[in-house]
Amino acid sequence: MLNKAIKNLLITIIVGSIIILMLITSVKVERDAVFLVDKNTSTRLVSKKMAKEKIIDNQVAFFILAKCYSALYNKPIISGEYNLRSGLDAIEIIKILTGGKVIHHTLTIPEGFTIKQVLNRIAKIDNIEHLPIAIENIAEGSIMPDTYFYTYGTLDTTLIKRMQKAMNDFIAIEWQKRDIRIDQFISSPNEAIVLASIVEKETDTDSERPMIAGVYFNRLKKRMKLQACPTVIYGLNLSDNPDWDRRVRYSHLKSESEYNTYMNHGLPPKPICNPGRKAILAVLHPKWSENLFFVFKSKGKHIFAANFTEHKANIKNINR
Repeated sequence: MLNKAIKNLLITIIVGSIIILMLITSVKVERDAVFLVDKNTSTRLVSKKMAKEKIIDNQVAFFILAKCYSALYNKPIISGEYNLRSGLDAIEIIKILTGGKVIHHTLTIPEGFTIKQVLNRIAKIDNIEHLPIAIENIAEGSIMPDTYFYTYGTLDTTLIKRMQKAMNDFIAIEWQKRDIRIDQFISSPNEAIVLASIVEKETDTDSERPMIAGVYFNRLKKRMKLQACPTVIYGLNLSDNPDWDRRVRYSHLKSESEYNTYMNHGLPPKPICNPGRKAILAVLHPKWSENLFFVFKSKGKHIFAANFTEHKANIKNINR
């Protein structure tokens, strides 16, 4: 009697294994595809959607195998966006969908972007979830320009918080390492970011950033006005004006904006953009010199001068 029971069990196992193998081999990914598993969806709906999108051609077999796999290993299908390669069998598909190996997208925020530019870039992303965001609730200079990874359905507010955390973490660490000679001119990490935002807008050349930071510290030391054109541009929102010809005129320099460092002494009240790491480090570790002036030459390069006479000569030579 026992031998008969064992024999029947073996037959059942063999037959079951053959059926499972047939089910597995009957399901193949028909084409390379990006497949989205919606939140709170069922195995049945996932199977139906894969068949409808012509990713697989045997909906029933996939459903049976997915239900059995999830029950056996206690691994439900996880919502998200997945890359499925042509030729994958049912078990390989199920392992991907229950393993949460979702697609990671990238979002790059360039150095020097304003908060308005950041929000405009985020608003154009169609694979994240958008919430109402008030631009006035996000401080200029509070996010770190960088490339960020995100997955389908990420909240835009989550992305912004990550960018702000990156900035906070960076300045908190680097402020402790600063050249303490800058303490006589700026008194906080926030003021460092304000000045770094100006340096960011003044040059794209990494080697010049510490030099320009040094010029501004020298001006602060002598109680000179910073006279930084980017602060004028920001204060007048010239970058948002489609009729602006990219030239800063004398009338602009006389504007009454609180950001206008041609009219006001000291730093502007807030940053004028979101500076990158190199601009911040340039402010925290400036190159000390006697220079008080600089003028743009070409190809991102500037000529520096220690006095106004030398500065005027440099301008004359450039304009020849």
